Amino acid sequence: EITVFSISGARIITISPEVQNGGYTWNLKDVNGKLISSGVYLYQIIIKDDSGEIKNKILKKFAVIK
Repeated sequence: EITVFSISGARIITISPEVQNGGYTWNLKDVNGKLISSGVYLYQIIIKDDSGEIKNKILKKFAVIK
């Protein structure tokens, strides 16, 4: 599960990739379908095992430049 946040902590979108191939393409739209602005964002990846138990959490940042 991947959740994207604004730098102030507001949730932008949560993505639950169905294919576990190690990657996901996101269209840079929020939950309302609006393109996000240029800026710095945070993303959190939650990795679960087959039973749904959380095995790892990763928090990093990225920049969008249009």
